[in-house]
Amino acid sequence: MYKCDEIKKITVIYSSSGPGSYAGEKYKIIQSEGARAICMEANRLGISIEKLFKEREDIESVVINRDVSVTPLKTGNNTENKTNTEKEKPSPAPS
Repeated sequence: MYKCDEIKKITVIYSSSGPGSYAGEKYKIIQSEGARAICMEANRLGISIEKLFKEREDIESVVINRDVSVTPLKTGNNTENKTNTEKEKPSPAPS
């Protein structure tokens, strides 16, 4: 099952149509609402989006673009980022 609210765009790449043509020469881009409607139909039927298209049209492949949030990784504390010379500074001499 797909999370349809994450799908932003579906690109359908059609199969080659004969001599002198190649796969990827013809394609269709389906944006936001149309892409989500296709997603919901695939979920309703319990099949993949690619299978949904392949049952109706002669296609090579389907590319699904989703909205993916990225969380930055923590880099650790500042002491790990110091160079060796900063870590090895001698202590002040006792007076």
